[in-house]
Amino acid sequence: MFLFFTKRCDIRTKTFSQNNAQLFSFLINFAIYLRAGVAIIIRFLKSIALPAFDFGLIFAGLILIKDYYAKNIKFIEGGSYSDSIISIAFPAYILVWMLPFT
Repeated sequence: MFLFFTKRCDIRTKTFSQNNAQLFSFLINFAIYLRAGVAIIIRFLKSIALPAFDFGLIFAGLILIKDYYAKNIKFIEGGSYSDSIISIAFPAYILVWMLPFT
């Protein structure tokens, strides 16, 4: 595909005047690289969407389980888990679950 567009730039340089040919060549090259960049970004977002959704769903489930367990089983008279469980332990635990499946 890239070769096709570079050949079109060559034709334009032969067809148009020097100033117009340079402008046309610049615009075509810019469009080629812009489209390629957008395609790469879209491909990356599509490949990361399902694992990110799984991560969020598992994370929400762990938080709900933690809250239920803390209120009804572990800390009945009061108390709570530290914040490092949510910020460090849960993401690490989820990554251990998810890495073998990616």
